[in-house]
Amino acid sequence: MRSTMNTKNVSKRRVGVSFAVVVWAVFILALVPGGGGAVANEKPVLKTVTPEEASALIEQNGNDSGFMILDVRTPDEFNEGHIANAVNIDYYSDSFRGDLDRLDKEKTYLLYCRSGSRSGRVLPLMGELGFERVYNIGGGFVQWEMKGFPAAK
Repeated sequence: MRSTMNTKNVSKRRVGVSFAVVVWAVFILALVPGGGGAVANEKPVLKTVTPEEASALIEQNGNDSGFMILDVRTPDEFNEGHIANAVNIDYYSDSFRGDLDRLDKEKTYLLYCRSGSRSGRVLPLMGELGFERVYNIGGGFVQWEMKGFPAAK
């Protein structure tokens, strides 16, 4: 009878240890970027960042084709100066929402306007349209330049 009890206790311990290992692995994978794949209920990242954080995002993503800088000012504003490699989609254009909706929703976007007002309204819109990762520069291009970051023409 004692050997039967020992076998049951060993089996229970093995199940307990196995369960703990699985829980730990799931926890670790959730912490590692890209480690666990997409989670069905994962919320999109829609975040306002400082110009310094925006600059770091640009530097980290370099020439990554999955990263796009999106300027939502008018073409005239854009032509006066913009962040290098930015793509201009005019917030005031009649086709603005459709132009946004045609973009690749899986890319990471850095979004800005002149002062942060227009892009602040675009941020939740991009979330509604199904974009996964969108960062908005707080204070817009004005703050970008005030902090001494470069502008392209």
